[in-house]
Amino acid sequence: MRLPQIQGLRALAALIVVFYHARFISGGYIGVDIFYVISGLLITNLIVREIEHEGLFKFRAFYKRRILRLLPASFFVSVVTVVFTFFVVSPSLRTQLAKEFLAANTYTSNFLFAHWNNDYQNLDAQPSVFLHYWSLAIEEQFYFVWPFLLLIFYKTKALGIKRGVLLLGVLSLLASVVGTHLYPVWSFYSLPTRAWELAAGSLIALHATKLSAISSKLAPYLGLGILLLSAFYLDDQDRFPGYKALLPVAGTCLLLLSVNSWPRTLRSFFGSKVACWLGDISYSTYLWHWPILVVPVLFLGRELTIIELLGCIVLTITFAYLTTKYIENPPRRMPLSGVHAAALLFLSILSAIFISLLISSTNNSQINVKNSSFSFDFEKTIRKPSINSDGCHVKHGESKSPSCLYGDMQSKKSLVLFGDSHAAQWFPALEIFAQAKGYQLYSYTKSACPAVKVELPNRDGFRNSECNKWRQSIVKRIEEISPVAVIMSGFQHFKPPSNVTNSEDWWKVGMSRLQEDLKDNDTLQIYLGDTPNPMVNVPECLSRNSISECSKVEFSPVWSIPSFSFIDPTSWLCTKTCPVVIGKTVAYRDGSHISVDMALQLYEELSKALSLRL
Repeated sequence: MRLPQIQGLRALAALIVVFYHARFISGGYIGVDIFYVISGLLITNLIVREIEHEGLFKFRAFYKRRILRLLPASFFVSVVTVVFTFFVVSPSLRTQLAKEFLAANTYTSNFLFAHWNNDYQNLDAQPSVFLHYWSLAIEEQFYFVWPFLLLIFYKTKALGIKRGVLLLGVLSLLASVVGTHLYPVWSFYSLPTRAWELAAGSLIALHATKLSAISSKLAPYLGLGILLLSAFYLDDQDRFPGYKALLPVAGTCLLLLSVNSWPRTLRSFFGSKVACWLGDISYSTYLWHWPILVVPVLFLGRELTIIELLGCIVLTITFAYLTTKYIENPPRRMPLSGVHAAALLFLSILSAIFISLLISSTNNSQINVKNSSFSFDFEKTIRKPSINSDGCHVKHGESKSPSCLYGDMQSKKSLVLFGDSHAAQWFPALEIFAQAKGYQLYSYTKSACPAVKVELPNRDGFRNSECNKWRQSIVKRIEEISPVAVIMSGFQHFKPPSNVTNSEDWWKVGMSRLQEDLKDNDTLQIYLGDTPNPMVNVPECLSRNSISECSKVEFSPVWSIPSFSFIDPTSWLCTKTCPVVIGKTVAYRDGSHISVDMALQLYEELSKALSLRL
């Protein structure tokens, strides 16, 4: 089934994704959903036609076509990308680059990036140049299992292909809706919660003879309108896929179901030579657009201007055309056997392993900072407090902290650490303080959930309702523990909701709400103010630039209310300015948190401040 309108839809999907990543539209990630529906339609049509006509399926021929169709361009773009990125990123990041390259070429990058993005602290970090390969991984996983499932449905006479696909699609949709609420990041990156989108296209293929049944002139316009509305209306604050993915999937289905009765205007537009040409190069466009947008940012150390972004889009289209013509299409026309295709796949994976090992072998954690005699260990600097790895720092998607007790276990007096990752950053020093002063230390921290009871906008996998539920559970635990003091803190540079006009008032109202929740607890309430806020990822910046070029740090405002015993750490880290290197220590482990070594270096200041209040 090769209709020019479908090629035009592919072009639309690719351009939507490109303009989304160039930050021109807010919901362009739905382009991937359009691709999934189209893929489900085309692949199922191919498989079912063969099964029903011959009563069997030629798996070797199918996988040969998939390999020759997708592998050459995918591998070529990944190799070019990794070579350019190798010379741009810090030597200390090459092991991570190697992992991402290998995951991209073994079609497992969706799992890698689900794990990486499941930590809210990574959301503002510079994303991988291979991040877009997650959707290709899902599609390849789908291609691997789908022929087997359809053949099983076909052989199971009581079920049949149509009912089998419908049942699988319904179950996947339910898993997507529930999973997007409970495990948003994994639901975004997983085949089981995306399969219903591919199944939607498959159901259209299974009713191909009824495509002309939808002859309403309104249907294609409605479908296109839904897609455009989704692309401009949805944004990163929406939980996705879940039920909101029904919008782009429904829009795509309406267009495909009515494809034979499209009005002349739409047929002319989507069937035009330009639209079909863009559809022909859509796969390579998708492969190229992300690294072309990201690598310059890594090289320049800043965001791109609008003119530069438009230039990147033009370069993407140019590279996509050349790749389609000289890399993607030629192997499909060669008289290659299934053995040759399998050998090509094996060779590409073997090459990816070799290149990954080669890149990883050049990793160097010791950084000599430009224009200075200062050097530091990158891996040691970026490490997080131990509670980030022992399960005691709760990530998004979770609303309950485990029982986490440290310090002097034999003591009958206790302290509680309560807040987000900016509270957790003080844990290394607080653990030593508790042990030295004879306190048990309960650590209750959750990513992006400050102790202060403010309403935060939902974003990606983050949901403010989870913060509220988690805070309530910690307040109850504080009542049960009856500690000597609760030490609270939180990141103060969150973007407030759009209806907030005064950030200080918004924050202080949250403090008052927190104090109201804690008023029945006979315990000292200590609030540890926020640390200065770097404008760059400090270790990464220092790995490429001089100290002065990386010294972009803003003071955090001193916001508190009288009922709290307030500690301001600003003077511990700043004078007239806030340096990124203090003594022989890199002060920040990323673009937000102080490093573990910095927290330990500030132990004496923190200890004195706490001892005066306890």
